[in-house]
Amino acid sequence: MDLKTFLMDDESAMEILKEYPYEFDPSIVSGLNQCESSDARKLCIFDIGDKLKKSNKYDIGGTYTNGEPDLSFYFTTSVFNSERYILNLFVCHRNIDSFRIKISDVHSITNKIKENGQKPNSSLVYPGTLKSKLYTSSEIDESHYIRSFQFSKTDLNDVHTLYVPIEIEFNIKPTIEKEVLTWIKENHNFKIFNVMENTDFTLISSSGKKYDTHKLLLAMRSSVLRDKIRNSQTNLMTLKIDDDEMSLLLEFLYTDTICDIDNKDWDQILKLIEMFHIDGLVKLIQVPMRERICVDNAIHIATLSEKYKLYDIQRNVTDFIMKHPEVLETESWNNLNDVVITKKLLKGICKNSK
Repeated sequence: MDLKTFLMDDESAMEILKEYPYEFDPSIVSGLNQCESSDARKLCIFDIGDKLKKSNKYDIGGTYTNGEPDLSFYFTTSVFNSERYILNLFVCHRNIDSFRIKISDVHSITNKIKENGQKPNSSLVYPGTLKSKLYTSSEIDESHYIRSFQFSKTDLNDVHTLYVPIEIEFNIKPTIEKEVLTWIKENHNFKIFNVMENTDFTLISSSGKKYDTHKLLLAMRSSVLRDKIRNSQTNLMTLKIDDDEMSLLLEFLYTDTICDIDNKDWDQILKLIEMFHIDGLVKLIQVPMRERICVDNAIHIATLSEKYKLYDIQRNVTDFIMKHPEVLETESWNNLNDVVITKKLLKGICKNSK
């Protein structure tokens, strides 16, 4: 239960709600509300005038999805020459994921005396249009710098509360080195990986060859790599795969595709799927496997489907054999010594022939 719901049972407390409606609005992120991330529209900073007068760290509040914590916002303050104040805004991400924050693009604000002599507003909403920025966390409770705001000594005279407009979006795919990735997709040239910028993690193949990569992308694309990175004490990691397999792995992790996959070694690709739990690659590989079933490779594909639990593909093979019984006359069938797949194929054929 949030504070607003609790206070609604008390008549005197309801008067407070009427006097300070903004503080208890469900779209306001503060220590008083359990604000849903999708509903968040403003950060609420109480006692802003006093907090800016000394260098310190302060919590703002958090956002949630169905009661589970997503983000926790906080800020630090710095004082320069007793006249200039800097507010540095940060966010702590409670999960491993990507998210986007839209926030005001104005760096400073002035709370001017009104022309009729009235005092400045005790509550101010930060002006400006919203500027979007993408963040990606590779570990739980990772903090990210959002931006800084500056104020003069007189900017916040008599200001009690500052509201900073904000919007939050989750389920964002990370975009790293956008121009490089476009080049890779258009040219399918794996050599481009050797010149990528801002890399921070090195993978090493079984041959000892090194591949410069981006830690965040690896962690986001494979749960196995994420766990390995989390447990690693260095920015180097050796994988038990050869250079060809490493090339295939990185090509898919960075581009969501594998060039000329029809003619690749499917067993090699399926091995990578099993090793690194790459769900997207499972869907990708099944398309050419299904389309390329023929008399000569039907048994081989059936064997792969059993080994890697691709049971939809296995049913496709069974259907193909029903239409092309000559598969049962091939050398592959005669040499098949896997009892499990043999029984499954024969059972499927008998069932479908009834």
